Amino acid sequence: MKRILLFTLAFISFCALYAQPRTLRVVYEEELKYAKAYLQSTDAVLRNTHIALVDKKNENKDLFVLTFRDGLYSYKLFQTTPATIEVGNSSSTMATEDAPTYINFNTGERYSVQSIFSKNFTIKDTLTEDFDWTLVSDEEKVIAGKLCKKATMRDDAGEVTTAWYCPEIPSPVGPDGYYGLLGLIMQLDVPGEALYTVQSVEYTDDAVDMGMDKAATVVSRAEFKRIREKKVHELGGSIEGGVMKTEITTQQ
Repeated sequence: MKRILLFTLAFISFCALYAQPRTLRVVYEEELKYAKAYLQSTDAVLRNTHIALVDKKNENKDLFVLTFRDGLYSYKLFQTTPATIEVGNSSSTMATEDAPTYINFNTGERYSVQSIFSKNFTIKDTLTEDFDWTLVSDEEKVIAGKLCKKATMRDDAGEVTTAWYCPEIPSPVGPDGYYGLLGLIMQLDVPGEALYTVQSVEYTDDAVDMGMDKAATVVSRAEFKRIREKKVHELGGSIEGGVMKTEITTQQ
């Protein structure tokens, strides 16, 4: 195994080295995983509802599209179908929030545009963290017809994220804002969240749409979280975390 830590400046240099004359466009399929918090819940109804919703959602997996060119990165929801199940006299629905991720590696900024009850916010922060990948040199597999190499990363809780990247496609980016390997991430396995797998890779002449909304209020990620939690609490609801949310509606 070999450990690799790409700092932001080195990454920007890498992007410049492999500046692309065309825009890379990648479609990923997302297979949701059961969240550990629900699996460990003592509330059997809550636990079983979560499992059933995830299973139902994975019958029609979400698709996301990544575009990348000259240090500009965009990752957006492309296709989604809500999942609904019956729970007693009510129904429970799991839907994916449209919360795109944008990164400008040239300026070291990451942001996204999200809304709270029809009011848009631009969540902006500085790209200060880097992914501490460990390269696994003796493991390879073929994904979408491309030979891929393995890399892993362990978080503070001991959970291991696994990425399979393709050196043949020298764009050091991947799904859901992940980056920093010597090739496109073709598959990403994030424990307790999702498995992302490439469905298609192509090059286009389209510009990378960075999704700026000049009318949106600019806030930090922490500020947005506080505002959202306050608004949801005022309406008597709750936030389940991540980009997924569950809504309960009573049948008449």
